[in-house]
Amino acid sequence: MEEKKTDLRVLKTKQALRNSFIDLIREKTFESITVNELCDQAMVRRATFYKHYADKYDFVIDYIREQITQFHHELTEYHPDTTPADYCTKMFLRFISFIEQERIPLKAIENHLFSIIASIITEEIYADMLNYLESYTKEQTPVPVDTKILSSFYSGGIVRLATDWFMKPQTMSLDDYVAQFQKMAAIFEAGLATNPS
Repeated sequence: MEEKKTDLRVLKTKQALRNSFIDLIREKTFESITVNELCDQAMVRRATFYKHYADKYDFVIDYIREQITQFHHELTEYHPDTTPADYCTKMFLRFISFIEQERIPLKAIENHLFSIIASIITEEIYADMLNYLESYTKEQTPVPVDTKILSSFYSGGIVRLATDWFMKPQTMSLDDYVAQFQKMAAIFEAGLATNPS
């Protein structure tokens, strides 16, 4: 019973810190946020913060991983009639929506930390794509490319294109951007359907 109470306290502490981080990151860059500010906003003692995290970088990586876990749970489940192009597009749209909700504050995070975040995101999307493609090749049509290589290609493209949309000035609407992604995915899928042998 005591262990459950302790676990609940830890969960509440971490949630308070995460909520405070979301509030602060909307006003400041990550680099300018201090542990003191984070703790004051969350009404959490510094000693308690350091029981769970080595520093603010350790905290933000834990925060990002938790958000990515939620993202993973929210992904559209595999459906046997979903083509790779459709599945890839759905995942791209889901990731765009996820960032739009400011659950991953890309614009407020500096480049050296962003590369770590991008790596975590890519790993999660890669794992989901691999699971989908392995099911698809068993139940539908085998593809003439190793599924691990194909998953790396898809996941890298999704993350790069989605983050580019938010991090760089754009000359087209989001609808047009997504339409371009759909065309590219469809062209690539058509190429996969053509066995080079």
